[in-house]
Amino acid sequence: MPQIYLDGRPRNIPQGRALGGGTILNGMLWSRGGQGDYQDWLALGNPGWSWDDLLPYFMKSESYTPVGSQAVEEQFAIQEYSAVHGYEGPVNVRRNRS
Repeated sequence: MPQIYLDGRPRNIPQGRALGGGTILNGMLWSRGGQGDYQDWLALGNPGWSWDDLLPYFMKSESYTPVGSQAVEEQFAIQEYSAVHGYEGPVNVRRNRS
């Protein structure tokens, strides 16, 4: 079905046909919370849980591959911030090749 708020285009939604249904599928997403979330944790009395405290661990865990194409960055309004990514961690992270 065309989606009103997605440019009027239809979208595929993969579903699993197994015990657990669609939750058996791994979306293969790598995401961090926003900086403000971690600052809120700090403000709630959790020292050591600020963005600046956790960023070294985020970076240590990933091996990030940059987009590498200015045309793709411009087409999809991607702004890369290499200073917040790691390049030698155990989890390979890259943007979708659209």
